[in-house]
Amino acid sequence: AFKPFVYLSAFEHGWTPASIVQDAPLALEQGAGLDTWRPKNYSGRFYGPSTLRVGVEQSRNLMTVRL
Repeated sequence: AFKPFVYLSAFEHGWTPASIVQDAPLALEQGAGLDTWRPKNYSGRFYGPSTLRVGVEQSRNLMTVRL
């Protein structure tokens, strides 16, 4: 239930519903001795560049992480 707060912050920092964010594979190092975090969308698919509006409507995890 953190996504609304992430999107609210993005909008407060100048992003708009028409802003484009990449929905693509992502790997984030978490530090020494920790596994690499590879977030995924619920569908397991990647959708490429998408508007924030689509990200909100379809609850895209990778877009939210990138914000």
